[in-house]
Amino acid sequence: MNDGPRQKRSTYTRQRILQAGMEQLEKEGYSNLTVSKVVTKAGLSIGAYMHHFSSKEKLIIGLIESFHKQRTEALEERFEALRIRNRGDIMYFLRTILEIQSGYLNNISNEFFMAQRTDPVLRWHGREVSLQNRKRSKDLYRKIFGPDVFDNSSIFEILDDYTNIFLRSISIISVVRDPEEVEQKIGTWLDHFCDLIEQEIKAANGNKDKQGELTERVAKTGKKSESDKARAAKRKKAAAK
Repeated sequence: MNDGPRQKRSTYTRQRILQAGMEQLEKEGYSNLTVSKVVTKAGLSIGAYMHHFSSKEKLIIGLIESFHKQRTEALEERFEALRIRNRGDIMYFLRTILEIQSGYLNNISNEFFMAQRTDPVLRWHGREVSLQNRKRSKDLYRKIFGPDVFDNSSIFEILDDYTNIFLRSISIISVVRDPEEVEQKIGTWLDHFCDLIEQEIKAANGNKDKQGELTERVAKTGKKSESDKARAAKRKKAAAK
């Protein structure tokens, strides 16, 4: 019997549950997330739900994984052909990160972040999944900026954390500040981080040039040493005669 269609239906059902859970999470918050609401939102029976998630804890784990998967895959899709050549590329890179991580995904991130303080299960799984996806982000950033820049810079270690902190701050500020002031703060953040990355690129390129000069000097020294040895051998041979 062909399990292809059955597997597709199962995958589709699981995705419906996770999407319903994400929408419910954003709409009513983590504390009001219930299995019955998710099942109703997904338009499924409790039996279909239980086939994929035997407990609310397993649903939460699935939601955490789905959240990080959506974020990471969106970044990989947008940055597939990006290679940093100038400030404009850096600014596009930063704006895209803010765009993807703001709005819907930022609201869900905030719910998870606040709930982790009192939910040890969520905190543990959130940390584990975050670490796994952070590696994917780093691999992507290394491809975009090149190994010479990425491997010699510490800024990419903090980029995701600083972005999340900044977006949480913007979420709060947006409630009490004018939209123009919020946009100004976003612009300031973008310029600041763009400057930092430019400095890291210049420093990495400078180190690369210095390394190249050192390698060249070592090569010349080696050639000179070989020449000196050859001359010494000739003199010794002549003296022996």
